[in-house]
Amino acid sequence: DAAASGSIGGTYIGSPVCCVAASATIKYMKEINLNERAKQVGATIMGRLKKLMKEYSEIGDVRGIGAMIGIEFVKNSDPRQPNSEVCGKIVKGCSENGLIILSAGTHKNIIRILSPLVITREELEKGLSILENEIKKAIGN
Repeated sequence: DAAASGSIGGTYIGSPVCCVAASATIKYMKEINLNERAKQVGATIMGRLKKLMKEYSEIGDVRGIGAMIGIEFVKNSDPRQPNSEVCGKIVKGCSENGLIILSAGTHKNIIRILSPLVITREELEKGLSILENEIKKAIGN
């Protein structure tokens, strides 16, 4: 009953304990309806960021699905001119204020947001407020 040499990419996939834990996790995810929660979290984030996008031409795009959202920063409202400098300032400012975020993309001009789906409304609002403040500071308006 052993797997052939090289046929398993990791020891975790053959572990009965891990299989039981994964099954219990999936069951719990269904019980608390995490798919619906992803939609709620995503709608909250998108709503706040779309408002900012209307105010600041440096925000070239806000896109995503569910709770995974990207906010792209550009120069002169031009998506062909990535603005990694302003993105870097936002990431640094957020970090200094207790919010850990990452820049992403080939040009490091996109902030990727993927909140835990069990985040509370208060935590989400606090994080978005920190992000908004740092965007406003970095852009200088």
